[in-house]
Amino acid sequence: MNRIGDRKIVIGLMLLQVAVCAPFLNSFPIDLDEPFSVFIAQQDMSEFIPELQEGNNSPLYFILLHFWIKIFGIGAVAVRSLSLFFSVLTLPILYKLGKSLLEREYALVACLFFIFSTFMHYHSMEARMYSLFVMLTVFAYYDLNKFIFDNSKVFWRLAIWNVLLFYTHYLSIFIIGTEVIIFFFLFKNITQKKLLHFIISGVISLILIVPGLSQLLTRSAEYTDGSNWVPETNYTALYGNIIRFFNHTISISILFGLCTIFILINRKKILAVVRNYWRDQKVHFVILAFVVPYVGMFVVSRLVTPIFLDRYLLFTVPFLYLLVAFIIKVSLQDYKKWYFLVLFVLPLVISCAYVPDTNRETDKVANYVHENAGNNDLIILCPPFYDLTFIYHFDQAIFFDYKNTRNRISESNILRVYSWDEVGETESFNKIIFVDSHAEFLYPNNGIIKGLEENRTYFTSKEFKGNCVVYIYK
Repeated sequence: MNRIGDRKIVIGLMLLQVAVCAPFLNSFPIDLDEPFSVFIAQQDMSEFIPELQEGNNSPLYFILLHFWIKIFGIGAVAVRSLSLFFSVLTLPILYKLGKSLLEREYALVACLFFIFSTFMHYHSMEARMYSLFVMLTVFAYYDLNKFIFDNSKVFWRLAIWNVLLFYTHYLSIFIIGTEVIIFFFLFKNITQKKLLHFIISGVISLILIVPGLSQLLTRSAEYTDGSNWVPETNYTALYGNIIRFFNHTISISILFGLCTIFILINRKKILAVVRNYWRDQKVHFVILAFVVPYVGMFVVSRLVTPIFLDRYLLFTVPFLYLLVAFIIKVSLQDYKKWYFLVLFVLPLVISCAYVPDTNRETDKVANYVHENAGNNDLIILCPPFYDLTFIYHFDQAIFFDYKNTRNRISESNILRVYSWDEVGETESFNKIIFVDSHAEFLYPNNGIIKGLEENRTYFTSKEFKGNCVVYIYK
């Protein structure tokens, strides 16, 4: 491996990421939160930025996706390729950060974990802001590392990353807070000049995020008043998420089983060097970069409001991989030939779900409705907020015409309702096709099936993934 230069390794990693993700960009339907991202981003910025200010989303990703859509359109491959672009850009910086904190072999291991983690793999393709958020986090910590250890005057760049992080996701406050903790934890070797530069960086960041602070405070207040949808956080989530980030219980068991074996083999050498590792500030940096935000979000979830959700924790995952790569480094000692390192990567390569299973089949639902709906048939959607997901697959021309989408949905004999009471007159329609997207669970008293049974004759029905059932009544 020493014969291969860093540039070739980085290019190889980036090409590998593309090879692993690109064939699967269109292998699962645009669903869950993705249609919302695409629908908002395709609008004029003067329209969607005020709309975002009423919700939970920061604007940066939507602005970038807006211009991406202008060039490439709203197809699944088009909108998801932006996330893949961010993920690919993350790899060279993650590798450089790992090389600086550990060694190049273990930086490579961390990058391979990043590529072959099912969870990271999916979010490297999902049309959401998470891939951008991870990329900016890695960029910020890379410059924080350079600032602390290399006497590099990158404090102004660190400020830029923090501002971009804030306008990508409001959970960036945990990242910025961790930077402060890392800086002062390693303060013993930091000069007054560095302290001044760090303060200047903080002031620049604060000035630039002021416009978004009011929305953050508003949303924080709403999250703590009982309106938070995130489930209660159990202690099992502390290790459950880590298992998820390494694909499977079996793969992580193999990984740490290998570490245990090599620790036993090298126990005398490890005992001799462990004190040096414990004093190594770069090791402290790796540990703090993962542990502080991960545990911090868990504590907030237990004491204030639940936020300890796997995808909310995604920004911590690259540093978890660096931390595990460090554990592998300690375990192996002299056994760091490439074939030993492969042993630790193989469990993730084998267990990675390359074709993401989101348990959704809205594309098949839309095709089924298309096949069975005539010009004089009524389509009922329940709940009504399923409309964007459905219409994206049913008729993208209506979805793309965002100013008239809701009107054109109605003109296409598609009714968006919560209950049968909203349906109204149906005598003029030949058939009624009812798309139940988890409605029986969300709104058990919707009465739509009862109303159809009383007024129509049941013809057929079909079930799809995601608790979606399509009923057809004549």
